[in-house]
Amino acid sequence: MAISIPIFSSQLEKSREATDLANVRSAYAKIMAEAIDTEIPEPIKVDLAQKKLGWQTSSTLTVGGISNNDKDNWIGEPDEDGFCMVSYEKDTGAILNWSGGYSGTIDYSINNYLNFNTLENTGNMDNNAAYFSNQTFRIGAKTVKVRVYYAGGGPFKDALDKWTLQPSTYENSPFYKVQNNNSTTETKDGFAYYTFGEDKKIDNFIYVSPTAVYQTKDEGKTWYNITPPTKNPTGQEKQ
Repeated sequence: MAISIPIFSSQLEKSREATDLANVRSAYAKIMAEAIDTEIPEPIKVDLAQKKLGWQTSSTLTVGGISNNDKDNWIGEPDEDGFCMVSYEKDTGAILNWSGGYSGTIDYSINNYLNFNTLENTGNMDNNAAYFSNQTFRIGAKTVKVRVYYAGGGPFKDALDKWTLQPSTYENSPFYKVQNNNSTTETKDGFAYYTFGEDKKIDNFIYVSPTAVYQTKDEGKTWYNITPPTKNPTGQEKQ
């Protein structure tokens, strides 16, 4: 006579957690191996089996040389049916981004460029002055100051269409040669650009640094590392 042994939900969740960690460790190993030959490996998305927010163990968790106490490399927590984005940045190393992405903020209190009507009222919406200098925002623990371009029309849209998304310096941005003024702004952190959707709300905001690319679709509350694989980190135009 067979005897059934009940599996408590906490035990089942710990089993799912162990499976997820094993899969993330495998993705980490692949990223680190690719980083030897590829300057910026393509990020790997690992779908999670866990059904609860957070971790079921109170002990320190590790993946490779990263622990959940390393705030620059271990970001967020797993969520129900969430994911872990495993990526690599030259200056930071491997990054484990659990479900929620990087938290962040955008400071647009001085020039509310994220408002469609505000931008339209500048009269520069479709010309080569559709930008705002020295704008600050935070991505995780990092705060940057850059020039932000509206790339939904005019010469900036045309320039963007000819460019391949990749890490880039300010001087190698697609907008640098066509803007009406390339001074009066901080340049070391790269640049950013955005577009509006049909509802006149931000549908895409991209920050490009010399080493990585980040995207937010909720006006800076959450950022994702979307750095594509490339061997050309200077940001040259398509040929």
